[in-house]
Formats: sequence, C-alpha cells, structure tokens
Amino acid sequence: MWCQNSILVFFLGIFHFASHAYDIDSDKVETSDFDVIVGGQTLNYKQDSTTHGISCTFTWQAQGGTMEQWVMKIGSSEDGKQLSCFVERESGTSYLFFMSFKLEVHGANVKAQHAVANGESGKELMDGKDFKLDRKLNKVEAGDKFDAHLIRVGVYAVKMEKQKEDL
Repeated sequence: MWCQNSILVFFLGIFHFASHAYDIDSDKVETSDFDVIVGGQTLNYKQDSTTHGISCTFTWQAQGGTMEQWVMKIGSSEDGKQLSCFVERESGTSYLFFMSFKLEVHGANVKAQHAVANGESGKELMDGKDFKLDRKLNKVEAGDKFDAHLIRVGVYAVKMEKQKEDL
C-alpha cells in the first residue's frame, strides 16, 4: 500500500511541476498567422520577436488537401526569463499528414528546456518517441515513431544569465 501511495504522490508531483513550471504571461504573447502549404517540399515560417529577443522557425513537409491556416505564438513570463514558442492549429483539428516537422528557437543566451506536442484529437505525443528535443540546438523535431498527425508543438526555454568574461 505504501508503495502505491508513493507512486501516486510522485506522479502528482510531476504533473504539478509540469503545469506550473512555465509561467507564460498571456498579455506577453505575440501571435502571427501563416499557411501550412502541402506538396511534400520542405517549407518554413519564421517569426522574429524583438520584444522577447528571440525568433522561432517552424519547418515542415506535409501532404493532404491544399493548405491550412496555423498560428505561431511567442511569449514570455512577466520577468522575461521564461520563453515559449508554439505552433498550432487553433481549431484543434488538422487533415494534413506531416512527413516531418521541426521547431527551432534562436536568441542570445536562450536555452530550450522542455517541449510538448499534440497529435490527432489532442493526443499528447511522447518525448523521445514521437518527437525529440535537442537542448543543445534549441529545437524539437519529429521522432522515429511520429505518426504524421500534428495539431500543436511548442518549446519552453529560459534566458540564461550572461557569463562574465575571465579577466
């Protein structure tokens, strides 16, 4: 019984951390619409945010239909130390089949910390299987088990303190 209760407390603690670890201020989110065009070629959309000091680039290959309108959102916490970059289909549904995707965050002293992605019907995709987060290159991309369905992908990052140069 003790073991079961400990496991439950452990998972509740992880859920609490994941839901509160990134405090993005809804008043500090910049939004831009773009079209995800199909045809199998590699395409990308980039948004620069001088307010947050970062840029985000979404790269994809997709098939199915003609195109869909998607949204890129760049946000920060009130103090500007926590950042987010999300790409999503606001309707929550997509008829496209993604052959690949990649979301990159660029900026001075920015370090990717966590990524999330959702597939068909909002199904949470699994880090390490459906998608891979590369913290060194500040990007998240399709993993080996990705099943071509995507409605949302995002990266949470932090602004690192500038390193003082050695004298």
